[in-house]
Amino acid sequence: ISISETVDRNGIFIGADNMLGMSSAEIAGEISSMLFGSNAAPECEIKYSSTNSPDSYKTTIIKDLTAPTFELGYDESAVKNQWIQSSVSEDDVVILVQKLEDEGSGVNRIVFTLGDKTITKTGTAPALTLKELTDLGCTDGKSTIMAEAYDNLDNKSAVMKIDVNYDSIPPEISIAVENNNIWTDNSANAWIRTTDVKKTLINVTASDEESGILKLEFSIKDKSYVIEVNEETLLSDYPVSLEILQKKLNLQEGKNIVTARAFDKAGNLSPVSRITLFYDITPPSFNEEIVDSKVWTDRSGRKWIKSGTKDSDNIINIKDLVDPITSDKQVSGIEKVIYELNGNTIENMGSSADKSVKLGELKKQLSLTEGENIITICAYDNVGNKEEKTLYI
Repeated sequence: ISISETVDRNGIFIGADNMLGMSSAEIAGEISSMLFGSNAAPECEIKYSSTNSPDSYKTTIIKDLTAPTFELGYDESAVKNQWIQSSVSEDDVVILVQKLEDEGSGVNRIVFTLGDKTITKTGTAPALTLKELTDLGCTDGKSTIMAEAYDNLDNKSAVMKIDVNYDSIPPEISIAVENNNIWTDNSANAWIRTTDVKKTLINVTASDEESGILKLEFSIKDKSYVIEVNEETLLSDYPVSLEILQKKLNLQEGKNIVTARAFDKAGNLSPVSRITLFYDITPPSFNEEIVDSKVWTDRSGRKWIKSGTKDSDNIINIKDLVDPITSDKQVSGIEKVIYELNGNTIENMGSSADKSVKLGELKKQLSLTEGENIITICAYDNVGNKEEKTLYI
């Protein structure tokens, strides 16, 4: 505060006190004491006039030693799961300055810092866009942005910090079959074994180095199933069972193309991974018969092997043994035919050409005995579907 000694003062008042007759130094001391003394006031009003002028003048001196205050936050549309979303464009706001206040001279600017780079923003609602963040040096991973606010007298706020998580790289994903539950035909087609719906059919491997996997999405044709990933989910090798494919994706008999993709927490989407699975739930079909010329049928319909029948004579014939073709002309095919009698089980007994079984084979391999014998015949296809029939001899 400069007060000239040469001014012909008619009167000078500090507040209600008349300073007439005091030196310039004494007046300055009074002003300083009023602003910064033991009973300091936030402002000091000075009135003065001159003998050379009929006018009076007034000046108010305001003291401001208080720094601005503010908070940093995220734009909720740009940041989810604590990661900047991949849908955010360069000009979209990411970091917001919130509750910006200064009781004294007013906010002048905010300075954002990352490493040795700075960006200065002014205005009542300063913010940082994605482009400004990348200009500051934000790269994939976590960056800590620091900010300070200055008022018009350069009072400086406390340093505020906010972490910025950025991930521009999409996840990786792959699908592989669980070989124990898949049968592969001569054309390298993968057929689902139907014996246990809860067993794992395919394993999905998904990984993301930065933000981590948020969810996996599976689909067959127009049906989709999304799995939200959490801390209990095994990310490195996520198993998918036949039950999930049946109930969630409406697996159909025949050829099915299963696709999978992964989303990370930043919204990046992986390339689609595909696998083709063939599904057969129709059991084989066949007709069984006992050779009429070798048996006698009593009044109750029981069939008795005639005396004189040779061990080399056919007693049972299996006809029309087929595995029905699926709607898209795919079939897993017959794997085996099993005969069971008296606790004995024989696989693919008899001629491989016509599946006929001779009397000697029934005696030797199935221990055919005198009296009634109940023979069970089961035909299996290559994925475990079974057709069972019973003969009484």
